Amino acid sequence: MTTTAATYPIIKGSLVSTSNYTWNTADSLGRGASAVVYLGRHTTQGTLVAVKVFHERVPMGNKEDDRELQLLRRLEHPNVIRLLAIETLSSTNKCVLVLEYCEGGSLHHMLDSPQHVYGLQEAEFIKVLTHVSAGIQYLRHENVIHRDIKPGNIMRYITDEGVSIYKLTDFGAARNLDDSESFESLCGTEEYLHPAIYERAVLRLPNTQSFDAKVDLWSLGVTFYHTATGQLPFQPYGGRSNRYTMFDIISQKDSGVISGIQKTENGQIEWKSDLPDTSPLTSGLKSIIIPLLAGLMEPNEGKMLTYDAMFRIIQNIGKKITIAVFHYNRCEKLLIYIEPKTTFAGLKDEIASLTDIPSAEQILLVGGQLLERVIDPLAEVSSYPESLRTGEVFLFQREAVEKQKLGKPKIPPFPPFPPYGNIDDDARLAHKCAAQGELIKRYVETSHTRNSCS
Repeated sequence: MTTTAATYPIIKGSLVSTSNYTWNTADSLGRGASAVVYLGRHTTQGTLVAVKVFHERVPMGNKEDDRELQLLRRLEHPNVIRLLAIETLSSTNKCVLVLEYCEGGSLHHMLDSPQHVYGLQEAEFIKVLTHVSAGIQYLRHENVIHRDIKPGNIMRYITDEGVSIYKLTDFGAARNLDDSESFESLCGTEEYLHPAIYERAVLRLPNTQSFDAKVDLWSLGVTFYHTATGQLPFQPYGGRSNRYTMFDIISQKDSGVISGIQKTENGQIEWKSDLPDTSPLTSGLKSIIIPLLAGLMEPNEGKMLTYDAMFRIIQNIGKKITIAVFHYNRCEKLLIYIEPKTTFAGLKDEIASLTDIPSAEQILLVGGQLLERVIDPLAEVSSYPESLRTGEVFLFQREAVEKQKLGKPKIPPFPPFPPYGNIDDDARLAHKCAAQGELIKRYVETSHTRNSCS
């Protein structure tokens, strides 16, 4: 048997420096169309930084006229990458940007790891949602649109306590823009582009339409869907090579649809208005996120969610109280997101909307007692004992007509193993198998928790 082996030469970089920072060209953190970002250090303090060095073809000599430099100079927010210094290369006098270093890497890098191939866990997803939204709200206040929002431009900063803070980065395509203004220049990454921009930038079709600040909303919708599921919402068969089908998907989808996937050549588009079962998000959070995604990824400008509406929805998630409820009949753990002023009756209505068990048919037990005997039914949820809010309520149906069958977890098929291959193919195959293993592990852990509770 013969195999084709790929060669992986050892990269020996060279040391490059400015007056205050130094780095090795082998220590690349990422590469884009306009620049390469390296891991660097302060020459005397030793602190780690990210150094953005622009390609030779990119004119970056004039510090006063460059748009990205002007923006970064004045942007200061916890969820926006911080500019530490503007330096010049000792050898060429070319301008470089020194940025804060985020050791967690990009959100894209996280979603590419086997444990997150099907989306981030709920708590981490909410952090991405709230942190990115806060960063965008700050940019709005500064009259700035990003124009290239995607997981690769969202960095994960890790504090000394191990807490994640997500930050927007790469403002090379950003510009100042009021709500009343529009622009005609085209930027962004194909899979995250608004349909009207995709038509002009990717298909090169004649289109005199100008674009306003709403273009970031569509990109946010695609990014949040990607974060919740680990996959892109709109996928033509053949990927980027099938660009006209991609445009048909994103421009012709119905309102409320949040994904469209073509699995075979010239095949039908599979439209979905909900998140896939493989997403780690609970049904309680999905019920909030799905309308948000539908409003953001809306090709009809008149129906598209506004920035203010998006901010309200996301900020409201952080204000809600969560109550864990174990649905005994279905052996499923629910996480109820509820307004703090909701009473017992409202809690039962929320449970009914997620389970199809009418309020009158619900039996809620905690510690072997009926919930309504443990709390004041007229009191607000915010006044419930902390032990109750962090514990678990058991849900039974008073008169179950028939025994419900437990649903089988959705496990995509393992990829086929080819008889011959090379190191690159083996690496991709191993990555897919590891992702499947992580998904199965999550299902097993969830089932173990269910069995322990029951």
